[in-house]
Amino acid sequence: MVVTSAGGKAVVDARGHYRLEARVPREAERVQVTAVGSSGRNLVASASVGVSASASSVGVDPLSLSQGSTCSPSWLPTFGGAPGTNTFGVVNALAEHDDGGGSALYVGGEFTSAGGVEASHIARWDGASWSPLGGGMNGQGVHALAVYDDGVGPALYAGGWFTTAGGTDASRIARWDGSSWSALGSGMRGSGVVEFAAVDALTVYDDGRGPALYAGGVFTTAGGVAAKNIARWDGSSWNALGSGMNDWVFALAVHDDGAGSALYAGGSFTTAGGVSASRIARWDGSSWSVLGSGMNEQVSALAVHDDGGGPALYAGGWFTTAGGVAASRIARWDGSRWSPLGSGMNRYVSSLAVYDGGGGPALYAGGDFTTAGGGATRRIARWDGSSWSALGSGMGGSGSPIPVNALAVHDTGSGPALYGAGLFATAGGVAASNIARWDGSRWSALGSGLNNEVDALAVSDPGGGHALYAGGGFLTAGGVAASRIARWDGSTWSALGGGITDSGVSALAVYDERLRGGPALHVGGGFTAAGGVAASRVARWDGSSWRALGSGMNLNVDALAAYDDGGGPALYAGGVFTTAGGVAAGRIARWNGSSWSALGSGMNRAVSALAAYDDGNGPALYAGGGFTTAGGMAANYIARWDGSRWSALGSGIDESERNEVVSALAVYDDGSGPALYVGGGFTGAGGAPASNIARWDGSSWSALGSGMNWFVRALAVYDDGSGPALYAGGDFTTAGGVAARHIARWDGSSWSALGSGMNGAVEALAVYDDGGGAALYAGGTFTSAADSGDSYLAKWGCLDKIPPVLDCPSSISVVDSAANGAGEVVTFKVTATDDRDPAPSVVCAPPSGSYFPRGTTVVTCTATDASGNEATCQFKVTVQAKASAR
Repeated sequence: MVVTSAGGKAVVDARGHYRLEARVPREAERVQVTAVGSSGRNLVASASVGVSASASSVGVDPLSLSQGSTCSPSWLPTFGGAPGTNTFGVVNALAEHDDGGGSALYVGGEFTSAGGVEASHIARWDGASWSPLGGGMNGQGVHALAVYDDGVGPALYAGGWFTTAGGTDASRIARWDGSSWSALGSGMRGSGVVEFAAVDALTVYDDGRGPALYAGGVFTTAGGVAAKNIARWDGSSWNALGSGMNDWVFALAVHDDGAGSALYAGGSFTTAGGVSASRIARWDGSSWSVLGSGMNEQVSALAVHDDGGGPALYAGGWFTTAGGVAASRIARWDGSRWSPLGSGMNRYVSSLAVYDGGGGPALYAGGDFTTAGGGATRRIARWDGSSWSALGSGMGGSGSPIPVNALAVHDTGSGPALYGAGLFATAGGVAASNIARWDGSRWSALGSGLNNEVDALAVSDPGGGHALYAGGGFLTAGGVAASRIARWDGSTWSALGGGITDSGVSALAVYDERLRGGPALHVGGGFTAAGGVAASRVARWDGSSWRALGSGMNLNVDALAAYDDGGGPALYAGGVFTTAGGVAAGRIARWNGSSWSALGSGMNRAVSALAAYDDGNGPALYAGGGFTTAGGMAANYIARWDGSRWSALGSGIDESERNEVVSALAVYDDGSGPALYVGGGFTGAGGAPASNIARWDGSSWSALGSGMNWFVRALAVYDDGSGPALYAGGDFTTAGGVAARHIARWDGSSWSALGSGMNGAVEALAVYDDGGGAALYAGGTFTSAADSGDSYLAKWGCLDKIPPVLDCPSSISVVDSAANGAGEVVTFKVTATDDRDPAPSVVCAPPSGSYFPRGTTVVTCTATDASGNEATCQFKVTVQAKASAR
């Protein structure tokens, strides 16, 4: 595997050749290229490659893989991708298909990522993880999916508003064969200067000439042939269905109403084949016919279901009458007439599916409705043939509408389940971004990672052992409900009581109030309650419960640090507040365990970062932010508190138009003594150029090479085995001229990237040892750490080198029960345990339950954990002859 610090990933061929594409920042002078060997053998090679904005490609000298050091750090798959698709990545279509890699659920829509993996409008869910389908589609996304065999094997077909698929021209429809996309002739085209065309429905139907793929939507030609809004693909060419429809086709289904199998089409049209047909029509292979007087408004979904009275066609949409009968958004066609389903829905139905979640098959409807049959049900409901019922608390979110656009049944191996997709944030109260799974009794998300950004990290032991605590804007972590704050013990996530309820977490710090039972985790942000307890912008978690710190602050807390200024250990808070505990406090305040106090007159603008540092004159507290005065004295964006007064650091950070000038502080020794490192959004320090990061040694400022091309938001010191180094995270894409996506390492003389980095900003850094060695954890707004697939939180460190432990029998002895001496079937079980991999795979040869001949056979068992570590054991199986009768 080969990656670059500018992103991208490639696998070498048998000759070791590869081609890798990446978006390199224009100002980048170099890109790190790294090759990693397979099978967990710790083989690695890396090179720095010069790049130029004038050259579109560059060759890389051969990379010779060699045994790495005891630690060759990398991004380690740990937390998983975010559940579902990106926040506003609406899902429009679902289909089950096996493209050769096993049955999976295929998802199409207007999203750009799924499970944190970059996936342009289409993705594959295998039951555990998301993967893209080549380069996906351009344009406004995928609206329809279907599986069709054109004679060379089943393939997945996608329709929508796109004009390319996998970089290949494919107008509104394309075919996925499991490895690449291809067009269906010249596809669909529209009329007008601004061509308006889309495929919104796909299904397979046999009109007597063999199965073919039918496409509906809005278009005027298919494959260059005149075809109004509906067309047939036979595997090689397109043809029309009579004169087609006069308006949009949104739904297609195949049904036999007693007169033979036929294709049914629903939409907003009023004619089909030149015949008056109000929003729904039937195609028998040669001509169109109507279904009574049709509907008064659009038909958006069709499905066939037998509710006990025989198979019938069900239609959902925007209509309020069907066949002249009142039918609110959903109706049933029995072959001769339309009938309503109870009192129907209060708003539109956009999807229908049949699923047996227990109690027999039932019809499920999704849409934008909030009542079904008069009962409350949010966006999804079940029809059992006589009445409507809700599916838990249904779907919710912060926006409106919050529709369920697609429904499909899929079995990932644990039994069939119903999948609902659309544009929503929760399903049954569980955070599930735009897609969720219903097993007949409860909802679950598709993905186990955090569902939103991480803004703060801290390591603490307020009870229960050391753990990593993460705060931010998320509501779930590892599938566990955890409102904006959660605890990671190295293997599982857990919530902190009811969490933070009404706003995000911006800061975390550990502080011991001495009189209250030891160290506790302190949390700052914009919230007003923690675990149901009133707590204004700052709160304390002792391992079992939340407590307020006095009356808290009047505005946000953005930074926390524990420090002893000579008056005893205290907690310091910085932010945009002007009062703390009811006392005037200009953006910074001190908590002594019982009350708040000000630090002089404080700052004139926000405090964003705090750190303790000894510049040789004794320890002091340093504060950074957007202020220009501290304690009434000029102090440009950074200042020092010695316990009684504020002072400036030379001329401080240079003038900047950016509001948040200093965002991060850390102390690091590059070999010349400890110094204070400052990150943020600035162009100079102490009057000298310093691009977004600088070093203060107690008397003067200096730059760190050419710095970063954009904001630095987090700093931390970590030793990956090659010595302590300073790590910086933020919005930048270059560090010291090297392409480095949002995170980089400073060794005291130069910058280097951390693999291919992230696709979004890094906001927080922390070092934590989960039992497998210390690692660097990075949190932020990124939806993918490119090399690990983790979303919002990622782990940088060394692979686990400790093999699993096998529970091996010493030997097994059995008696051949047969008199003919043919042998015996012997059953045995070997288990493996690993603290970092709960279920290592175990392979035995011969396998458990094998037939063993008389005599002794040596059995070898091998266990492999998630990191590729192997452990083996051997034991003897002896089959003895049956004793002779005397």
